[in-house]
Amino acid sequence: MKRIVRLACALQYEIDNIAVDFNSLWYYRQIEQQTGVHVDFTEIKDSEWSSSVSLAFAKGKMPDIILRGSLDVEEYGVSQHLLVPLDEYMAKGYLPNYTERMDRAGLREQLTASDGHIYQLGFLISQDVNTNGHFFINKTWLDRLGLEVPETVDELTEVLRRFRNEDLNGNGARDEIPLEFTFDDNTTGIYNLFSFFGLPLNEDYAYVDQTGKVHFAPEEESFFETLAWLHQLYQEGLLDIDFISQCSTIWAEKVNEGSVGMFSYWRLQNTALNPDVAANYGICCLFMPKAGRLACPGTWVL
Repeated sequence: MKRIVRLACALQYEIDNIAVDFNSLWYYRQIEQQTGVHVDFTEIKDSEWSSSVSLAFAKGKMPDIILRGSLDVEEYGVSQHLLVPLDEYMAKGYLPNYTERMDRAGLREQLTASDGHIYQLGFLISQDVNTNGHFFINKTWLDRLGLEVPETVDELTEVLRRFRNEDLNGNGARDEIPLEFTFDDNTTGIYNLFSFFGLPLNEDYAYVDQTGKVHFAPEEESFFETLAWLHQLYQEGLLDIDFISQCSTIWAEKVNEGSVGMFSYWRLQNTALNPDVAANYGICCLFMPKAGRLACPGTWVL
């Protein structure tokens, strides 16, 4: 183990409804052991990010590292020269693996500022990864009812009725929430339910089909079929009507109370969900009523 010889400060972007103690993550502790550099993380929520970063630069108390979040590279790098050009280090052989992948992916031009320098590292991720919502259903509740994971919209509707009626959280009150969503969020939003009827809805209400044709979603028959189903869910008390106005933070609080039957989310681990609560859920994939294909949120999104 290397002796700690240097302290670095970092501003770490964090989504509003997720709390992560970056100072205790094993990944950073391992880097500290390898380099002898201890990083002190200041975690800043999304809603406070822009003002906090601007204030840090204005006061002249800039961190050594800024992780994630948005930053005006042209202002702070090109105009004020407050950011360190990284391309000079790349040319000296630092970051060889990253540099090779960046050039291979054709990202150098996208990351280069107007003065010809690179002030930021791009976020390189694997391709063919679905980062939209996945459907998760309460398997613990299904097991108590002796039911299998539903495979059609009709089966799901009946399961939701059982979730509403059977006091599955065991508190003697009829306070179970069969379906819990937000409105305009790719991962927790109600948009994802439209995929059950073959429609990849998104915030722009436009999508591209497999032939390359652009469609305006509200003109599709399946759009109105989904609305009719959602109206039925609301009338029967199967859908939390608060989805129309609540943010993802309130959504997470409700799920973590342990009274939700089904929701959509990116993943279960390393998120806003309590691990004990997340352990109750499993993937739910439904077949579209007409096409006979698995519903997939976000498919062919423009």
